[in-house]
Amino acid sequence: SFPKNCTLELKGLFHFEEGIQKLYQCNGIAWKAWSPQTKDVEDKSCPAGWHQHSDYCHILITEQKSTWNAAARACREQYMGNLVTVFSRQHMRWLWDIG
Repeated sequence: SFPKNCTLELKGLFHFEEGIQKLYQCNGIAWKAWSPQTKDVEDKSCPAGWHQHSDYCHILITEQKSTWNAAARACREQYMGNLVTVFSRQHMRWLWDIG
């Protein structure tokens, strides 16, 4: 059995099940079996309530207004993430659609 539930805080960490001699890696949502063949394969799923785009997970928080610095700090501390950086018009259009 796993010592802890897989959460964003544990993303990337490994757990070895001695009884079955199997290695697992936390993807931020669930423990997934790991092998050298799967090490480069990313799980593209996002947590419930999040939206995936271009290999990133996004969540829109609108409940409170804040300064940029306070929002960036909250994003890091609460979600282990960063405020979104828009690299293209297509990405901006997609962001408008999730709002």
